[in-house]
Amino acid sequence: MKRKVIQLAEKTFVVSLPSTWVKKYGVQKSDELRVEEKHNALVISTDGAIEVPESISVDISGLTEGFVKSIVSVLHKVGYDEIEFLYDDPVLAALVCKRTEELIGFEVVEQTPKRVVIKNVSGDLTHELDSMVRRTFLVTLSLAESVASMIAKGQLSELQSLLPLEKTSNRLTNYCHRLLNKQSRGSQTVFLYTILSVLESIGDEFRDICLSLHTAESLPRAELVGLLQKVGQHLRKYYAHFYDAGVDNMEALRKENAGLASELKEMETRSAADRVLLAHLFVVVQRIYDCFGSTTGRKFLQAHA
Repeated sequence: MKRKVIQLAEKTFVVSLPSTWVKKYGVQKSDELRVEEKHNALVISTDGAIEVPESISVDISGLTEGFVKSIVSVLHKVGYDEIEFLYDDPVLAALVCKRTEELIGFEVVEQTPKRVVIKNVSGDLTHELDSMVRRTFLVTLSLAESVASMIAKGQLSELQSLLPLEKTSNRLTNYCHRLLNKQSRGSQTVFLYTILSVLESIGDEFRDICLSLHTAESLPRAELVGLLQKVGQHLRKYYAHFYDAGVDNMEALRKENAGLASELKEMETRSAADRVLLAHLFVVVQRIYDCFGSTTGRKFLQAHA
């Protein structure tokens, strides 16, 4: 790749940056770039860029189904663009291919009786991280509120129709983790990574509510359904706080969270449906609480950047 040098004024020389590189690393107007002189070369880099090897080969022969699924997801999150899996059982190859369907931008590009290769075919747009995080929140909120609405209307048999939302949440969370691993947000990275992981687990709880109640013989009691709706409203308030510039309303959120936990502890159960819903709501309320510390830390870092 070659670029022409443009002269501005008497002593200033300018070279344009490749647009593909600018988009890949989310470079914006007024950003500061690191410029290092190495003999006759200049190395230009962003402060947040993280070097990740482009490819890796892993032997998954003899591993369990759960472990294989985990390896595929982890290597995707780490940031590899091409991953070769060696195997001794076609069932393992099928697991890799199935898992790849959940990875944004990845496709199976090669398969033989002993190996399967998956590859990032669309590139990673790190500047889209913020919009992906917001989309993850909105999908999780949609799942939570739709579950509450269907149960309140007695539409238990339709709960399974919401399961694709949980799959979308997983895909978005994995992709956000990948972008964070490839484009650090400095000290905020660990906080944002934690919050995204918790959001994924909240989606898992609502998925399990759908799976458990869609064949239930009776509806959960009305008081418990009311608490389900309040938990969804609490999650939406946390979402609003996450994007609010201040930290003033965190104390109110903490008090509301403690109140919900107390109400759940005092709730009586009269059926299997009650017990299932109550157990999952306990976990959701705790998971929302788990986000509070990381959210406060992230906000303080933003305020003092």
